[in-house]
Amino acid sequence: MSFPNILSCLCGPTSDDYPSHDHHHDEKSQLYPSSSTPYTKQPPPSQPSSPPPLVKEIITLLLTTPAPITPSASQSQIDTTLDLHATSWSEYLAEKLLAALSDLLATAADPEARKSWGEALSQAYDTSLALAKELFSDLVGYVKAHPYEIAATVLLSLVTFGVLARLAPRVLVLLGFSAEGPVEGSWAAWFQSTYGGYVPKGSLMSFLQRLGMTWE
Repeated sequence: MSFPNILSCLCGPTSDDYPSHDHHHDEKSQLYPSSSTPYTKQPPPSQPSSPPPLVKEIITLLLTTPAPITPSASQSQIDTTLDLHATSWSEYLAEKLLAALSDLLATAADPEARKSWGEALSQAYDTSLALAKELFSDLVGYVKAHPYEIAATVLLSLVTFGVLARLAPRVLVLLGFSAEGPVEGSWAAWFQSTYGGYVPKGSLMSFLQRLGMTWE
């Protein structure tokens, strides 16, 4: 994943004014996790790291789905594919799809890469990004002032959640997001406990709901 692409697509072109060589962290910043936050911890891999065929199939579908005739049309088409493999889906596969989609969205600043996106994906990305900039303006500003990959990656993850809320909400449910908040012991709970310092309390759920997230 190219960090410059992440920063550019989320916050605009990079600037020579960015303190790219200043690695000082403001520990009092509400956006920066406390020293006790295990923000470098990753869930232990339980299966091979290469994307499974089903994940590749969903990514291909996202890249080819045309602009929806109705707001739920694209979601329905993707849900049909999910239904065909209902017994195969798991939190592990949802994590793999989240990672693959994040990598794809990180190329948004590359016009040639963006040309390969389906219309539904482009619309979902643009809508998610615009709302993320509105609701997570402090994080966006922090990323601009402190262009460290961890903060930009958190922002990219939020935008990816938004795209999934628009096109494949069941994936978020598999990850442990629910109407009441992250399910205890789930990937969503891990994300909140690890990166919660970057996101104002309650704003993530508001973000997903405003993007039309359903919890069926």
